[in-house]
Amino acid sequence: MVTRRRKVWIRQSIVTVDKDLIKASQQPPPHKRPDVLKRGHNFITNVSTMRNIIDDLNDKEEAIVEKKLNRSRAVILNQQEDKKEHQNNIQEKKKTLIEVSRSNMMSVIMMMTTRKEMIEKMKVQLKNKKREKKKLRKVNLGQMRSKISQEHVEEVVDEKNEIQRIDSIDEKLNTRTEKRVRFNL
Repeated sequence: MVTRRRKVWIRQSIVTVDKDLIKASQQPPPHKRPDVLKRGHNFITNVSTMRNIIDDLNDKEEAIVEKKLNRSRAVILNQQEDKKEHQNNIQEKKKTLIEVSRSNMMSVIMMMTTRKEMIEKMKVQLKNKKREKKKLRKVNLGQMRSKISQEHVEEVVDEKNEIQRIDSIDEKLNTRTEKRVRFNL
């Protein structure tokens, strides 16, 4: 689109071109060209071609400006996208760091709890072992006492049996001897 300023600029440039052409038509060319009348005849076509050239230049300028604007817009959009991606990457890294730290803390807490639990289990196991040892000692002492008492009782019984046997043997012998003595008498 052509704005007012550009229209004015175009008009001024056309006027300056016209003046230049008039001056050129009045002066003789340095190398031989067609004469001034021929130039004056071509003046109208020259002005129209100049206008076409100026319009083309303006269109080219507009295209260049639009390209530059588009490039700058694209650069700005790319920068904004890069910033967003960078921020997203930073946020993702923060999230992963937070998750990793949470998981590490949880693992440390779990390790601590497992250590505490293991220590408590070991303490309970030690207490149970001590109790079992005491029970075994008591049982062993009781068994030893009972064994000793049984052995003692058995020994006493054996001794009594032996004494009774010996007594019975003595009595038998005595009675036999008495009988013999009686018979002998």
